[in-house]
Amino acid sequence: MQLVTRHVLWAAALMLSVAGLSAVQAADAEVELAYPWSTLASDTEVLISGPVPQAAPQDWPTTWRLVAENNRTLASGSCELQGAKPPRTFQFPLRTPMLREGVALKTSLEFSAAANAAAARAVKHSQTLWVLPANPFALQQEKLKQWNVHLYDPEKTLAPLLEKLEVPFVAIENPDALAETKAGLLLIGEGVSFRQFPALWEVLVAAAARGIPVLCLAPSDGTLVLPGTAGSALPAPRRVTWRRHDVAPELDARLTWPLAVNDKPAARQFAVRGEGTQVVLDAAADADGWPWLEIDYPAGRGRLVLCGFKLTEHWQASPTSAWLLAAAMHYVATNKPIFSGEPSR
Repeated sequence: MQLVTRHVLWAAALMLSVAGLSAVQAADAEVELAYPWSTLASDTEVLISGPVPQAAPQDWPTTWRLVAENNRTLASGSCELQGAKPPRTFQFPLRTPMLREGVALKTSLEFSAAANAAAARAVKHSQTLWVLPANPFALQQEKLKQWNVHLYDPEKTLAPLLEKLEVPFVAIENPDALAETKAGLLLIGEGVSFRQFPALWEVLVAAAARGIPVLCLAPSDGTLVLPGTAGSALPAPRRVTWRRHDVAPELDARLTWPLAVNDKPAARQFAVRGEGTQVVLDAAADADGWPWLEIDYPAGRGRLVLCGFKLTEHWQASPTSAWLLAAAMHYVATNKPIFSGEPSR
């Protein structure tokens, strides 16, 4: 079942044009937006910006408009190129529409620059952006009750956010109590230290082996023995899957997760290496690894997912973090993506 039970889809295009490029500068060039996310929050003003690679005069005007699928303009505005010398930049405030819960708006951000209306396009950009409500759990209270979320969050990174989203959960304060969890979805908050709690990894693996779905978010450190490998006393899984950032759109086709934000890695990586006779994971590498590790136990049993995406660190940047958390929880609990593509009309 999709997390969004009522889904209204609007297709729209956001088109930005610049006049005045010389014929010498008419070769196509790509514009890179200073916005690494695939989503925008509804009823929010976002500053859209990016560099223009051509040596464009500072006084060239720019205009933008938001166009619906039937070519109806939904919004429009203008801006100016900024900067005393190339590469100059453009920026403009974009106010997103207010959406009802369960409604999603698909847009395409397109940027073009040409010497005149008849000139070949010299600067271009096209980017799909989904406008989403802030709370992906708003219509899912019954499903959340069925999931029976148990949260262990020693760093208090996730609990306040779940409370704001009105996600019900049972708070677990003592890690020893995790071993007594018999049902529900076990959620581990971002920043937990496997070095500080060395027995925690064995507890999480054992929970998955006895049929409990476990989702652990971006641990801060630790070296973990891989279940099912030589020298490991942990229950052997049916399958171990390593994934890179392409797992995000498979969980929810509207989402992507950036490799970096402001030149800093946006995910923890789980790196594999040998240690004596054992195969171990370094749980806090920022490179040379995988941000998603999935350990599945036999059919009808549980799974353990280590998700390295730094969701809470980037929570305020866009709705992507909240929606990716919802998608990961949905997948761990149901083994299904939350949204796999555009619905039929």
